[in-house]
Amino acid sequence: MLDRRVRSDALFETLPRRASTQLSILVGVQLLLAFRFWFVCDDAYITFRYAKHWARGQGIVFNVSEFPPVEGYSDFLWLVFATLTERLSLPTDLLLPAFSALCGTALVWRVYTVCTHHLALGRGASFLATGFVAASPAFAVWSTSGLETMPQALLTFLLFEELVFRRDDREWAVPALLALGLALIRTEGIGWVAVVIGASTLAAWRDGHPLPGHLRRVARAMLPVALMLGMYHVWRMQYYGTLVPNTALVKVSTSLRSVFRGFKYVALFTVTTVSPLAPALALGWSRTWTRGPLLAALTCAAAFPTYATLVGGDFMPFGRMLVPGLPFAALLWAELLHELVR
Repeated sequence: MLDRRVRSDALFETLPRRASTQLSILVGVQLLLAFRFWFVCDDAYITFRYAKHWARGQGIVFNVSEFPPVEGYSDFLWLVFATLTERLSLPTDLLLPAFSALCGTALVWRVYTVCTHHLALGRGASFLATGFVAASPAFAVWSTSGLETMPQALLTFLLFEELVFRRDDREWAVPALLALGLALIRTEGIGWVAVVIGASTLAAWRDGHPLPGHLRRVARAMLPVALMLGMYHVWRMQYYGTLVPNTALVKVSTSLRSVFRGFKYVALFTVTTVSPLAPALALGWSRTWTRGPLLAALTCAAAFPTYATLVGGDFMPFGRMLVPGLPFAALLWAELLHELVR
């Protein structure tokens, strides 16, 4: 393993060698771009308005005295955070984008750490691959959007790291908290929890880890999550009279026309940013992509464009729905660069 690192780093002698220096550069680039392209999406103000009314005791509604209320948001946990800032009379439209940018910083740190520590790749390859995320225009634009995009991406990657790389079958509390957060941060969050569980199970099977122990850990973690989500959905049904938010009812369809629109959405993002090409390149070049963690990363990297295609994408720029998949593409980029060196 150490030999792999030495041979890889030898071809990156012009890059900073110290891990702390590399990480400082990556974080600096990410923060510089995030604040240079500071952007608060107009859709964020929908959540901010719900939060303001909730903080004032007027209900979780878009319009005061609206009956029956309409669930026009799809980010309940993010709404709770916004309500807290409103309750404390803090500038929500400044603090939430800033917190989102810090979530992006944490994500850059974890991607680099997974590459160097968990995957045991060279620092040169890890630095360049993580740079695809840190310097991505899409990542920068959606770092400060005021939407839940970056917290969702961070929670997805942390859950992936917890289930794929930490094999203590007795530890279930951390994955339970991460899964619950992911399930509540987005309406379809529970679907991303299922994707990560499936990817981690695939990794455990491929690496020969005992599946019964892995599945027991997952079951223990998901039991409290299921209970909490059950109570949450009972409340939603009682409060809004529906289990599907209005945002999904209005926007999501599964017609052939919407699938074609989703395909164009993914294709446009692919030709304007190089990161999504990593899975295809890695499959064609790397001899070690069948390692469990890389199979799991490939599964997650492919899941986001697949979902975006099926639901028709959206109207927002720079592939908002695809940004949470960039960290997984970066892992494949790191492996690809390492294999190119080999």
